[in-house]
Order: sequence, then C-alpha cells, then structure tokens
Amino acid sequence: MATSSQPLRIFFLDVGQGDCTFIVPPTDEGAPILFDCADQYVAERFVANHGITDLAAVVVSHLDIDHVRGMLAFLKNHFAAGRRVRRLVVALDRIPNPDGDVNLRAFMAAALDWGRTPPHEGFVLKAAQRDGDGPILLAGGGSPGSDWRVELVLPMWDNFQSNLLDGREATNYCSAVLRVTRAGNSILIGGDAPLGSWERLEPHLRPAHAIRVPHHGGNILERGRDWRRYEDLYDAVRAESAVVSVGTNNAHHHPLAAHVTAAHRGHSCRMLCTQLTPRCHDDPLELRSDALEYAGLVEYPYRHRAVPGHPSRRPPGEVPCAGTVMIALKPDGSLDVEPGSGGHHDRLIEQVDHPLCQSS
Repeated sequence: MATSSQPLRIFFLDVGQGDCTFIVPPTDEGAPILFDCADQYVAERFVANHGITDLAAVVVSHLDIDHVRGMLAFLKNHFAAGRRVRRLVVALDRIPNPDGDVNLRAFMAAALDWGRTPPHEGFVLKAAQRDGDGPILLAGGGSPGSDWRVELVLPMWDNFQSNLLDGREATNYCSAVLRVTRAGNSILIGGDAPLGSWERLEPHLRPAHAIRVPHHGGNILERGRDWRRYEDLYDAVRAESAVVSVGTNNAHHHPLAAHVTAAHRGHSCRMLCTQLTPRCHDDPLELRSDALEYAGLVEYPYRHRAVPGHPSRRPPGEVPCAGTVMIALKPDGSLDVEPGSGGHHDRLIEQVDHPLCQSS
C-alpha cells in the first residue's frame, strides 16, 4: 500500500509569548499530538475547528508558565467532553513553590491523579525524558508504506539526575524537544532547551529542514560544554525554515539579534515570527491593522482575530506578524510553509523598520 498522499501538518499557533503546537497526521493516519498549551482558548478553538476528538499524545516541554498556562483547563474540558488522550508526557522539573507556583502545582497534582486513576481506559502517564536507547516514539504512520514518525528526542534522563546531584532545579535544561520525520526529512520542535541539552542529541538526529527556534529566540547558551555559540546549533541543524513563537510585548527582548543572525546562516534560512516585536519595529502598534489583515492566513485565524463576544481574547497590545505558522511535510518529504514566501506576509515585512528576519 502506498504512502498516504495527504500532508502531515504542524501548526505553531500564535499565543503571544508562549508555545502551543499541534502536529496533525495525514488523514486517517492517527490522532494529533499537542505540544504545550500556553492558551486554553486558542487550543480549544483549534480542536473545534479541525473536528479533533482524541489526541495520540499531549507533551509538556517543561513547567514554565508560558508553556503550560492553559494546559490544565484544556485537559479538564477535553476529558469532560468524553474525549481521550492516549499519553500525557510530562516530568516534574522543579519543586513548585506552594505560594508562588499555584498553577504548576495544580497541573502536576492533576497529572499524578490521572496517572493513578486514569480519566479513561487506555490513558498513560509517561515521563518526558529519554535514555541512551534512543528516542521515544509518540506516534507513527498508521498504514503500510507510511513512514512518518513523531519522537521525543530530548532531554536525556541523566540531565535530570545531574541536576538533582548538583542540587539544582532542571527547568530549561530538561525541556523536551520533538522530532517529526517523513520520507527521510525532519522538523525539530524545541521547547526552551539550551545548548547544554541540544549538544547531547545524536549527530544523525540533528539535521532538519525546519526548526521551531528554542526559547522563543532567547538565550540558549546555558551549560554547553562543546557547544558555546548559537551557530553551533544551527550549523548542526542546517534548517531552511525557522519559526519563532514570540509575543509583541515580551519583556525578554526576544528574539535576540545574535540568535536570529545565527539561524540565518547567510540568508539560507527563512525566519517567521508569530508576532512583531520592538526588536523589529519601533512601534509595532502602528502596523496593527495591516498585521491583522496579512497574518493568520493558515486555515483559521486564531488568537489575533477573536470571535465576537470575546474581546479579552485579543490583547490590544500584541501584533501578529506571521500569526499562526503551518509547516506541512508532504509524502516526498518536501515542505510547504504558510504564510508562503512572496505573499501578504512579505509585503507586511517590507513596511517594518529593521526586521531581524531579513538581517544577516
């Protein structure tokens, strides 16, 4: 039986400063995977718009609030509606402060309760870490000849142990990374993992046609032994496309210019940020109306065009750039990226003062 003629699609949703990604297999090839959920509303709209009932896996990269803010509410509503999750993949990478980390404690408490008393038959709670035996397979082609795979490739189990031994919390160092492959080509989806984690990835797993930029384009120089520069990561990956999930009003100066310059690799890597930031335009709000018109060209305009009656779901101080980005892996392994090159998005970029995505 031939490989499915349908694409495998990855949606990097515009949730402002944070991550929320859906991996949608080819039609009739299995259930989607959710990787992080910074915004319950956006995730629920995606599920409703795409007619999704069950999820093959829900993966939590790590417990930073901009990755899990909406996860508990999303899962509670998902289960209450009679929908299923085959695997919840998560690890306790820190000891949540009882006073300051209420949301994290509530999410982890619920996850552990579900592990003891599953919300439905077939539910499995699994640690988001791998060992030297190789990546953890989360999903794969459902028919003969269909060779797509979604794997957890980082972090390594001993990252957790070394942090405990040193008396440290794991945090970003133990953030999960997913690898999606089809027909020999790959897409790497980073959480907040720094170079000290990425350099542990086996050489044959590093090359990828596209990458979701780690840590929203922020500082990833932490704890690298052999890798000390941003270029070390991008020279190993050699991606043709890179997606930065970033918020207009983020307080971290994301994306860093040095980070983006390294990703460009001499203009051979196309950059797409979900939102404009002051790193790219002195006053992003000046471009808000154009950005709302040009962004969100991927099937459904999520966060930046909230449905009537939900004005709070479209923060007035944030401006989409690419908005939601979709990368499709076609049966032959080639990529389709939306928004595409030369279209409305590029015309928007021509209006900005100093776009990092066009810098060298």
